[in-house]
Amino acid sequence: MALLQIGTTELHNPTTYSLQKSDLDGAGTTRSIDGTLHRDRIRAGVVKIEAGWECISYADMTAICTAVEPASFTVQYFDGSSSLKTATMYAGDKTIELVGVNCSNITDSRWNVKFNLIQY
Repeated sequence: MALLQIGTTELHNPTTYSLQKSDLDGAGTTRSIDGTLHRDRIRAGVVKIEAGWECISYADMTAICTAVEPASFTVQYFDGSSSLKTATMYAGDKTIELVGVNCSNITDSRWNVKFNLIQY
């Protein structure tokens, strides 16, 4: 089973994969003078996925980078349950690192890629 699918592109399983669920608090969230939290939670369970691929081919690197190029996209992801979940996400900052260069043929080089996928 693939851990990630972006749009119609099923990605090779990443080398590193971490899923975080966060709550979003509104502007009304404050602490009183005695430190008591007055919380205005406006949304629960916003997903952020940290994914990374190590020592992948040029073709795999370009396929991954092309898939996360749009401003937003649909992601099917594994969240530890028995089924894939679907969410609209965007990609945060992307790190693309050349780790094995073939100077005579760049498409024969090896790459590391990592980024966060963040739910809208």
